Formats: sequence, C-alpha cells, structure tokens
Amino acid sequence: MKFAYALRAACGVLSDARQGPTLYDVCDPLLGGNSVLAEGGNAHLRRFYRTALGNPALRIVLARAGLSQLRDAQRLHHLQNALRAARDEAAPDWADIARPLAALIDEHPQRHPRPGPAKLVAPCPTPAQIDRIIRACANHLLARQRRSGFIPAYAAFNLVGDADFHGRDLITALQGLDARNYRNATLLFNLARVFILANPNVTALFNPPWQGIAEPLWEPVQIRHRSAYYDAFYAEALMDFIASGAATPRDIADARNAVGQLIDFCLRVSREEAPLPDGGSTCTVVTAITPPPHSRISRFFWRIKQDLGFDIYVPDCDTTACALSAAAQAGVCDPMLDQPLIDFYAGYQVGRGGNRHAPTVAINDTIDYDGGIVTWIENLAGERPFGNDLDPTLNLDVLEASLRNLDRWQIVDNSRRLDVLRGIVGFQRRLVQSGQFANPRAHIYYLPELYC
Repeated sequence: MKFAYALRAACGVLSDARQGPTLYDVCDPLLGGNSVLAEGGNAHLRRFYRTALGNPALRIVLARAGLSQLRDAQRLHHLQNALRAARDEAAPDWADIARPLAALIDEHPQRHPRPGPAKLVAPCPTPAQIDRIIRACANHLLARQRRSGFIPAYAAFNLVGDADFHGRDLITALQGLDARNYRNATLLFNLARVFILANPNVTALFNPPWQGIAEPLWEPVQIRHRSAYYDAFYAEALMDFIASGAATPRDIADARNAVGQLIDFCLRVSREEAPLPDGGSTCTVVTAITPPPHSRISRFFWRIKQDLGFDIYVPDCDTTACALSAAAQAGVCDPMLDQPLIDFYAGYQVGRGGNRHAPTVAINDTIDYDGGIVTWIENLAGERPFGNDLDPTLNLDVLEASLRNLDRWQIVDNSRRLDVLRGIVGFQRRLVQSGQFANPRAHIYYLPELYC
C-alpha cells in the first residue's frame, strides 16, 4: 500500500461521522470485561475479542465505523442476544446465533476484485531472458535455504473477507466447525467484517486497489512460517530447475541438497500417526504446520495463536498428497511411501458407504461431492477442529500422488483401489462438464485459474 493512499484513507476514516453503533458499542458490554476468566462466560470468546478485535490499532480504525442498521433497537437487541448465547451457553444453537449477523452480511455484498490489466512495458522475453529469470528465482530459493536453514512461506489476515462468503455460509460454517474456538473466531471476525464493509473509507483502508493477477500481501500483518505443504512445492520447483537445463553443476548440487532437506522436513519432521478411518490400525500422514520450533513462527505470533485458540492443527489429505508426490518425484525411499495411501484416502471419500468424514462446512454446496476426498484428517486424539470441507484442487493433488505411486500402491491390479481412483476422476469430470470448475464458489482454498 502506498503511503499517500494510506494517509488519505486514514484521514477519511477519522473524519467520518458515525452512522450508528460501532463494533465496540455492541461488544464491549458483553465481552470487554477486565478479566478474560470472568465467570459466567466462555473465556476464549472474551480473550479472542480482547486480543484480536479489541487491540488498540484496530480500535482506532473501527471506533468511528458505525452500522446504521443497528439504530433499530430490536436488531441491536437480537445481535447482542446472539453474542450473549455464544458467550454463556454450554451447547449453543449456532445456527440461531448466526442469523442476526447473517442478515447484516447479506446487506453488505461484495464484488470480486476487478484489477485493471497490467501494462505491457516491454516486448515478450527471449528464451535467454526466461532462463535468467528461472535461475534468479531458483537462486533466491537456494540463498534463503542456505541463510535461514529453510525457505519461508507467508500468510496474512484479510478482515475484508471473501466475496463469495454470504450469510447462509456463516450459518453453515458455525454449524459445521467442530472446535468452539474456531466458531468463536468465525463469529467475531465476520462481525468485524460487516462494520468494515459498511464504511467505505474503512473498506478502502483495509482493501487497497491493486493491479495484476495476484493481490499483494499487506506487510503489517504478514506471518512468516514453515509448512510441509509449501516445502513440497519448493522441492518440486527446484527439481524442475534441475531438469530445465538452466542450472550450472554447482546449482544442481545445491538444489539436490535443498530438495533432500525439504522432503526430510515433510516426511520426518512433519509426520504424524492418524487412525485409519475404518478403525483398527494407524497410518502415517503429514501435518501442514508443526509446533515450534519446527514451524519457525516467531514467538510473538505463536503466543497470539495460542491466546486465540489456534494451537491445534490436524493433518490433512492435501499436504500428505503433495509431500508424497514430491518425494516420489525425487526418488526418495521411505516407508511412508510404501503405505498404500489410496486405502487411507478411501475412508475420506464421499459416497463410500457410511463415511463419517463427509463435508460439514459445505460452503461450496453447488457442486456434486460424490467421489471427492475431504480435506481434514482426524488425529489420534479424535480431534477435527475444522469439521470437514472438500476442495476440487485438493483432489487433483490426491489424484497426482496416486498416479505417481500407481505401481507402488498396486492400484491397477486392485479393483477396490481402482474404484477409489475412478471416483476421484468422475468427481473432476462432472466439475468440468457442469462448468462449476470455473465458479469461484466451487473452491474453498484455491482459485479456478489454478484448477484449469
């Protein structure tokens, strides 16, 4: 964000006249007490409010962001009653809690970003220039690996939310999430989102315009971390660099060494035992984010994650598939690859008998889930904090891992395993035939452009 733009937006926020009660008018009487352990209320909901939404920087911005609909005393009463139920009841009716906020969300619809086209400032690059770009990118990855001992990934908060997330989706999410911590977070973040979208100057501050094909990360809220999910992608990129013909002998040696370290992080450091979906034994899978020190998240952000209740992170089908695919491409020999993971995935496939792992957070319910693999894997403690959802692109990663291990897992010669793979292919085929693959609502985590 350019400084001049940020200054103008901030001045607009501070000069705005309040249009009605603010987020803090609504929440402070219910959640803003001096003690996060106050009796009679859910301690996490209070702590989350004070830490995430009541922090001084956000309070300065949102203190003047009123909501005209809440001038209606009855609507304000219903919204505060919903928050009171989320705070006080042992087993709240989350659909009932969501309804007053869902109505407000639908009164402030968003449009998908429509960035202007990037200006063509030079002719198309020559093959030699492309080779230089490939080397520059690969050398950047290798330099970070040498300097830090890992290649960092970055995440960012986006309080403006997703243009495809509507009121009914809030109801779906609050009912489908398993852990109360995540329900609390979803409720309060979406409450803040409404106050942001209702005030144009605040929206402009949180959602500055951008050009090109990807929105830049907003630096003040970047979280640097290490993840097996991205380590697998970095390993594949470096293997492509080795095969490109653009690498020098020294580059090749450095890249092979880095690939070995990246895959070791995926298969050894990030490995976790998970129960087989059909009961009985266990299977070795891969967790996307391991606890510190392996995750390389700063103490500051990890403490915030713990305070907000985000310290439980279960393994997932996608990270496992990407890690095994990268390892297979690298020719790694590890007992994890010898497991016929297709049997494990079968227990997470929709439509296979009594699948207790069917999607519960079915925000993209316009697609036919039959044959698809859901996202989250239950850990040994039986925890599934995110409930479960299903993303088409995740299923392409499972399909790729299965095809790369076709012989190792004896898929073609085993009719049951072949049926699982055909189920995934059928799921993908129906997405294309229906045109839903190009609909952003069909995707939970990925862009349709990536799917294509």
